[in-house]
Amino acid sequence: MPSLPKFYHPTADQLQGAVPLNEDLWFPRQQHLLVSLANTDYGRDLLCIDKHPYPVIQIRKNVVVYDISREAGPGKKLSDFRVGAKWANVVRYRWLEVKTALDRLALQQVMAWQSLGASPRLAAARFTSTTFYPDPHTESTTVDAQVGHEASSAVWTTFSNGAGTTAGTSDSQDDLEITKAKSSTTTNQWLLIYRGIMLFNTSSIGSDSVDSGAISFYGSSKNGQLATDLDINVYQSAPASNTAVVGGDFDSLSETDFSSLITLANWSTSGYNDFALNANGLANVTTDGVSKYGTRDPTFDIADSQPTTWAGDKVSTMGAHLAEHSGTSQDPKLVIVHTTTFTPQVIMIT
Repeated sequence: MPSLPKFYHPTADQLQGAVPLNEDLWFPRQQHLLVSLANTDYGRDLLCIDKHPYPVIQIRKNVVVYDISREAGPGKKLSDFRVGAKWANVVRYRWLEVKTALDRLALQQVMAWQSLGASPRLAAARFTSTTFYPDPHTESTTVDAQVGHEASSAVWTTFSNGAGTTAGTSDSQDDLEITKAKSSTTTNQWLLIYRGIMLFNTSSIGSDSVDSGAISFYGSSKNGQLATDLDINVYQSAPASNTAVVGGDFDSLSETDFSSLITLANWSTSGYNDFALNANGLANVTTDGVSKYGTRDPTFDIADSQPTTWAGDKVSTMGAHLAEHSGTSQDPKLVIVHTTTFTPQVIMIT
């Protein structure tokens, strides 16, 4: 396998008019073409993928996944993980060749799609970007709200492992703290932890495949009084109802990151804070129903370990506008890029 440099930046001529895209978004968006390319001898040479007989079913910046079910049994997969973004670097280094190969595959697919004839421009219509918002109060299909665990004074794990005690009327309020912790006046004890729950009706995606996506919150406030403040990330939620929240929904949030965290220092209070969904976050999209997300602190809440250098009566919090805000320009939003599936026209020879 040839040795490739770790960093490569194509020139404007080499880009051939293509717009650079973050690798976490580029790979999901190009997934259907990349997998097709990776299952050819030329593609495996080009992308530096091992030439064993197993078909490639997924490729990301640092992993190639093979289907080994024929030998190992139904559903069995083999994942080839590499340190660093190996395949992102391969694509950058061999951009001209990769772009040419992907363009050729895209043209072949659209020419096989009878309803579009041979128009590459119309092929782009298969990619759709749809924005989803939670329902404002009174909710009909989805909800967004704040949930919390509160106590008069207790150790940190009482809250991070708590079942939840409060939601109140948060599903009818505009501006809420979707991640928060507050210390008590008793040494090394606390008063509360808050989390957020946001649901989106994504049933209109239907049979389309999900290529990429991002969930965004329009920041409204932040307060960093702790020596080590909270961070925020996106997770799966599972409230008991799709249209209302209760305190017991607090512990329905998962511990699997759906994106990269945002620190309190980088939390914007005058614009959207965007979380590009990773593979787990995209897998959480329910194409025939409601997709359920939430927010919590990954650094201390999930770790079950209180923020360092405790101080009494201090708070760390990040707030956002919810769907009750007038209009949708500052509502929580889930943007999904999805691809229309199609069956190519083929000629069968018997």
